[in-house]
Amino acid sequence: MKKEANTFVAWTLGLALSVHTVVSERYKADYRGYRLIHTEALERDDQVIAVKRILQNYETARQVFLMNDVQIAIGTDVWLLVSPSAYETVRLGFGSRHIVFHVVDDDVQRTMVENAQLNADAIRTHNNRNGGRWNSVSTNDHTAYLPYDEQMNWMLNKAASAGNVATAFPVGTSYEGRSIYAVAINDNNLGLPAIWIHGNANPRDWLTSATALYIVDQILNGNSTDAVYLRANFRWFITPNLNPDGYEYTWNFDRIWTKTLSLGANQSGCAVPGVYAVGNFDANFGGAGCSANPCADTYCGAGAFSELETQAVSNFMASLTGTLALFVSLDSFGQQWLVPYGCYLTKPNDYDEMRRVAAAAADAVRQTNGRVFAVGTPVDLTGASTGASFDWGKLRERFSYAYSIRTRPATPGEGGFDLPPDQIIPSGRELLAGIASACRELLL
Repeated sequence: MKKEANTFVAWTLGLALSVHTVVSERYKADYRGYRLIHTEALERDDQVIAVKRILQNYETARQVFLMNDVQIAIGTDVWLLVSPSAYETVRLGFGSRHIVFHVVDDDVQRTMVENAQLNADAIRTHNNRNGGRWNSVSTNDHTAYLPYDEQMNWMLNKAASAGNVATAFPVGTSYEGRSIYAVAINDNNLGLPAIWIHGNANPRDWLTSATALYIVDQILNGNSTDAVYLRANFRWFITPNLNPDGYEYTWNFDRIWTKTLSLGANQSGCAVPGVYAVGNFDANFGGAGCSANPCADTYCGAGAFSELETQAVSNFMASLTGTLALFVSLDSFGQQWLVPYGCYLTKPNDYDEMRRVAAAAADAVRQTNGRVFAVGTPVDLTGASTGASFDWGKLRERFSYAYSIRTRPATPGEGGFDLPPDQIIPSGRELLAGIASACRELLL
């Protein structure tokens, strides 16, 4: 790989619906020289304290980022993104505590640029082959990530072409005024159990909305046994992209942005405000996994449902009737099929049943692409996390089964949330198989 990238690929790629170009542009967040480092498992309390202190000291300045969703503790290995200015402090601090680490990527900006170029090439290839735009219902081949307007135009047209089987509609509006769209499939058949899926609560998780769009396409038009079964037996409500403001921000300014773009009363001193929508639901809100620092990447807000984006989900759920069978939050990354609870150390009374269904789903994923998805609660696998939507779906919204599915890959070292576009279809295939397996199991 080249040591220097000659150009920066504009994250505004394709924001104007008629234009898809690669532009030399410096965007606001510049991660040149940022290193991705991976520690070996921490062995002592002083090592745990050292890692936590480094993160706390650099949190507001956004010079050191925790890149894997773990509770930092003895036995944990940690992935960090470290700026050039902080690297020497980290190296010396870890060395003094005998924390062994390895540099996995010596320039994360270069990797981001390369993946953006691959996406631009995929869009160009698609357009050359089809002679049209992505919002044509027949030409989205799921080979590239799309900006929000392109995603939604395609989904709106796809739903319109399905006749009375599907409708696309706004469930709410974002802080910056973007419509948050869902597609409903079989909504008129109230006798069918209902399934909710959303993606991109964390805006940098591009694979989640791309995977959700693939699933929409397959449920509406797929010919596989799984697609036909899912289309015939369930009502579907799918919001591919829950956080359009943050998602667009990752295209324009900061590829690793994690929050909404709302301005809280206590965020006037933040370079960019916003709330970590992943932790903004009413599930033991404000505990583990959420930062009290309003400028932090994991600041979860002043209270549950402080954000218009999460309010949209809550308000829509209040309108749903009939059997609420399955709630799915698509998140990235980790290859995990997470079962409630993450917000409590205890497990639901029906945990064994939910885990049985999740294990069958994970087995279907493995049989599809060979990927191994771990099954368990966040507490068991990565550490407690409060305010998550799937916990809320189980606790408050009467869903019999609720899961957070953390997509491929397993670690930041394999690409983390910034995967090249050729990973969209494999992700879609394996999760369609997993969800179909879960649906068959829950109807037993």
